[in-house]
Amino acid sequence: MAKLKELMPVHKTDSNTWKARVEGLFEVSEMLFQAVLDKGQQKHGEEWNRSRVVLESKMRPFSYYHWVVGSREPVNNVLTRDDYLNDPTTALVKLEDDILSLARLFLTL
Repeated sequence: MAKLKELMPVHKTDSNTWKARVEGLFEVSEMLFQAVLDKGQQKHGEEWNRSRVVLESKMRPFSYYHWVVGSREPVNNVLTRDDYLNDPTTALVKLEDDILSLARLFLTL
């Protein structure tokens, strides 16, 4: 995770760097999710699907992180996944947790 953060630095006053890190971590999590899905299907067959990956890796929904990080965005403003991704505080915490949990699952398969 430290290497990813080093490759995607954030300057506190530059919103573009925050967006770039969110987009970068999102892409990493998507690629890792697909790798876990493929490896799981090789080992377990067709019963290994997207919902099973979410359960096995113990990924949490965006709404969980919205409250945990104390986001100031009103609930009415964050109705979709894209809305949550536009809130960098929530998105970065969620994506980092997802990457770590997916990496742990990948290593156990």
